[in-house]
Amino acid sequence: MKILRKTGAVAIALSMAVTGLTPISADVEAKSVKLSSTKKTIEIGSSKKLTLKGVSKSAAKKIEWTVSKKKILKLTVKKKNPAKVTLKAKSVGNATVKANYLGKVYKCKITVVNTAATPAPTVAAVATTPAVKSATPSPQTTKTPEPTQEATVTPVPVQLPAGFTLNTVKKEDQALGLDSIINARDIGGYKTMDGFTVKRGKLLRTAALYSASEEDLKTLKDDYNLGYVFDFRSEEIDDMEGKEDPEIEGVENIKAPIVLYGFGNGNNQLEKINSFYNEFENTYYMTLKDAESRKQLKKLLKTVALNRGKKSVVFHCSAGKDRTGLAAALLLAILGVDEETIYNDFLLTNEYYSEEVKANIYKAAIERLEAAGVENPEVYAERVVEIQTTVRKTSMVKAFDYMKQQSGSVVEYIKNNILGDEEEVLETGNAQIGFKYIKLIKQYYTEREATSLEGAVDWIDEIPAAKTTDQLILVAGVGGTNADVGMYEKDANGKWTEIFKTYGLIGRSQFQKDKKEGDGGTPIGTFKFTHAFGLKDDPGCSAFEYIKADDDMYWNGISGCEDYNKPVFGVKTYTVDGEEIEMTGDNSEHIVDYDPGYNYTLNIGYNEDGVKDKGSAIFMHCFHNNPYTGGCVAISEDFMKTVLCKVKADCKIVMNTIDNIRETEDTVG
Repeated sequence: MKILRKTGAVAIALSMAVTGLTPISADVEAKSVKLSSTKKTIEIGSSKKLTLKGVSKSAAKKIEWTVSKKKILKLTVKKKNPAKVTLKAKSVGNATVKANYLGKVYKCKITVVNTAATPAPTVAAVATTPAVKSATPSPQTTKTPEPTQEATVTPVPVQLPAGFTLNTVKKEDQALGLDSIINARDIGGYKTMDGFTVKRGKLLRTAALYSASEEDLKTLKDDYNLGYVFDFRSEEIDDMEGKEDPEIEGVENIKAPIVLYGFGNGNNQLEKINSFYNEFENTYYMTLKDAESRKQLKKLLKTVALNRGKKSVVFHCSAGKDRTGLAAALLLAILGVDEETIYNDFLLTNEYYSEEVKANIYKAAIERLEAAGVENPEVYAERVVEIQTTVRKTSMVKAFDYMKQQSGSVVEYIKNNILGDEEEVLETGNAQIGFKYIKLIKQYYTEREATSLEGAVDWIDEIPAAKTTDQLILVAGVGGTNADVGMYEKDANGKWTEIFKTYGLIGRSQFQKDKKEGDGGTPIGTFKFTHAFGLKDDPGCSAFEYIKADDDMYWNGISGCEDYNKPVFGVKTYTVDGEEIEMTGDNSEHIVDYDPGYNYTLNIGYNEDGVKDKGSAIFMHCFHNNPYTGGCVAISEDFMKTVLCKVKADCKIVMNTIDNIRETEDTVG
């Protein structure tokens, strides 16, 4: 079963970048070689042809085809004419196909984009901030400069998982209780769409810290184990003189200055006020368009990922609402929190500024405006108060819609455009570096208790398989694609003891009694393990011969062939019902394509006889980036490593819902 199966209409937009049209070789046929493809868009699953022209069929055997990102693009070389390849889109993102021929490399840059049908019209989001009091514009009011970039984003409907209950977002639940720091709150505590909870006390957002009391700074350091402070303020828009972040022993201060779109327009005070006030709804998504701003946001996200939850991270700007709000929204999206909760958390800013603070801002603004000789200063002072103390939902909605339209989803945008930028990819040589950071954030900043298996050692003897083995792994479905997973074994006295229990994921179609090939379901039943393998080195598996997977390793998914549901090394062609079928990553599992999911893997002995259409490749493996599997069981990499080190040859795995797991038949004896 595939770990990752994208749905919806995804297409490939091809843009050719052909280089090196004059090969080194003096071979006559090679002088006219060129990589050819008509620019077109195709839906996922459809094929797209690519040809290196000017090469004979015999000489074409010298071509070495490669694709930079196998998770995004599948490349199949034609056996009869190796100069021609077939491309298939697997997920959104960027990839490059290369044809190395006679010392020259011919490249085809490919972008996979989302071409889903245009969403139905939706009602425009309503700003939740109070309206500014109407007033007659002063003669001194200047025309707000036009946006320097297109400021139109089509609304994208928010979709929630079936049965998902929205989080309750309350000011008192998120407040850090710091008296001297404005807008100081935790972004933890929220349930994610895949059944986890964002850890509290790890990711903290605030306004500037320069006026923080010693007591509040001590609270941050001691009670929250503070390790990093990120400052998004910039010289261009923030009055920084005398307002530097305080030095805290053992805490690293990191500057990541962001200039918000709209702040810099205008030559005088009124123009700047009007500019930002009128551009409020475009501010965040236009800021995301700026490469330097994305670079600064990356500083935070990358540090959070590599910190692995060991220390807490504070991030702030001046008011702790715009740049800080955008960063918080990106983090919550990575963690799997639903959009409505993200918007509601963002809007808490409107409850954190007291009337006293607003009155002080208004008073200071009036004084500055009057000193500048501005007529009707109260009009602009009210705008200053709103700019500095409130946020609008439409601003964040527009930013999210922009990211989804660019990359198909917010997380995909963050992965490719913020964390996995070209510079990072080139530096690390890891085309999936953005995904690596996202995985780390998800792994170390969310949690879920395996509550359904509490006390399992007291009732595990009720399970039929417990009578025929000394070691069991229980996979108990607890709703949707979520499962609690526990590993147990008998001690010297024959008493069941717990090795560990943790959370896990099952197939996108949940548990299935009569599983079929490709149905996305996890089979119900009792099974033994048959093979141990992985992309990483053997962690110390003694029960099975551990196979270090390489590019030649596949798990056969061609139903009806002699190797169906078996490991195969090297590409083979099979005859099924009179038709020749070549094994590819589309009809079988190409193991190396599933990093990090198959870093450590055990094959669950389902359908060992290879019964046609009954299903194949049911593994126990590491988490991937989806809140489900293609029919396997997934747990964290750390726990999967433990399983491989602890598993015995006669270990059995029992898979069923928590309500029925005790009655699961022992079909393997």
